[in-house]
Amino acid sequence: TPKARTQLLYKDQKDQSSKKSLSRSRSVSDEEANQIEEEIEEELNGEGTLRDDNETVDSARQSDSSEPAVVESDSEGVMVVSKHQSHQKKRRSHASDLVTIVISEVSLEQDSPAMLDDNIKQLYVEYRFYDLDPAETETPFSLPKPKPNQSITFNFSKTIPVDMEKHYERRRFLASMLLPNHSDSGRLKFTVVSEPPENIADAAEMDCEDVGVAYVDMKKMLKSGKDLKDHNLNLLDAATEKKVIGQIKVTVDCVDVLKEIEGEMQIDGTY
Repeated sequence: TPKARTQLLYKDQKDQSSKKSLSRSRSVSDEEANQIEEEIEEELNGEGTLRDDNETVDSARQSDSSEPAVVESDSEGVMVVSKHQSHQKKRRSHASDLVTIVISEVSLEQDSPAMLDDNIKQLYVEYRFYDLDPAETETPFSLPKPKPNQSITFNFSKTIPVDMEKHYERRRFLASMLLPNHSDSGRLKFTVVSEPPENIADAAEMDCEDVGVAYVDMKKMLKSGKDLKDHNLNLLDAATEKKVIGQIKVTVDCVDVLKEIEGEMQIDGTY
């Protein structure tokens, strides 16, 4: 019947259309596969290389032992970090954030006023460093006055942090010592002090007395580029600061800090 023929014809057309659609989808898949194969060949022939897992592991081991570590960032860039260089940078940063001061020994001249004064029996040494409590910058004990041509040993060491982040004012204090108008001419002052002995009845009524002073010139240290290591300073009479009455041996380790600060002072607004 005409109706049946029409339905049959419609079915045949639909089947042919489905076959064409399937054929097109298959051809598209084939084209995509060919394109992927071509891209892989281009990668193999070009700069890209394929490595198996063993090669990757070996490469990682070599990078840990001898080559710089490679870290891939989220932006697909590559950042190369050398562990050795990183450690060096940390050491430099560490050295430029610390000041170390050591008070080692004190000796007195035989004819010095302190040696001839029988009331002077016990000695200790102090210095001042910005906001530090004086108790932190003086020797924790006093020692009997040395005999002529001998010395007393304190070996008192103090390391002071002066980093920009947490101790800016201390760092600024050091920077002020490099200025031409510094109140003490850029010098760190050490003072030898007589402490009344405890076994004297009226010791509580006696005051501590400055015996001698010595100075470390920070600007000279910066100019020389050398720290003071077990360096003997002339101990001057505290009353006149002219006559040499003995020696004091100290270590002052801060040249790296001073160099950093000198560079920072060239930047407006740092201090």
